Amino acid sequence: MISETFRRRADDQQEESAAVQATRANNSERDWILNSLDRSQAVIKFDPDGIIQDANDNFLGVVGYSIDEIRGQHHRMFVDPHYAESDEYREFWASLRLGEFKSAEFQRFGKHGQEAWIQATYNPVMNPSGEVVAVIKFATDITRQRLQQREVQDRSQAIIEFNRRLRP
Repeated sequence: MISETFRRRADDQQEESAAVQATRANNSERDWILNSLDRSQAVIKFDPDGIIQDANDNFLGVVGYSIDEIRGQHHRMFVDPHYAESDEYREFWASLRLGEFKSAEFQRFGKHGQEAWIQATYNPVMNPSGEVVAVIKFATDITRQRLQQREVQDRSQAIIEFNRRLRP
């Protein structure tokens, strides 16, 4: 009877040890994934009201700020002032607080007013109760592509205007 009890305890410890190892492996893999995203994406974390909590170097490089300059500030610092006062912008954050993610190309502005374009997803992070506790944005800087598109459109428009003027 005593040997059976010891055997059960040993089996329980082995099962617990296997579970702990599996959890560590899952945590390690999760860390690898997060590190990979941190290297390749511009990432910023907000509270549910849009207050900046943290950002990685890739994001800071896009907007030209240091983390100390943006932490504690509202997301509106990156958008056109008219848009920041609009119902559309208030609804944007209200829907994030409801747990709806957003994915699109967004125009943003950096420290010195420079235009930046990003392909981004705003992802509400929910606790086990379903309450939104943070919003994480993963973004890719597409400014160069957008400016090249604009240049091509401007040239095309100039050619059209030139051709109109040549017509009698």
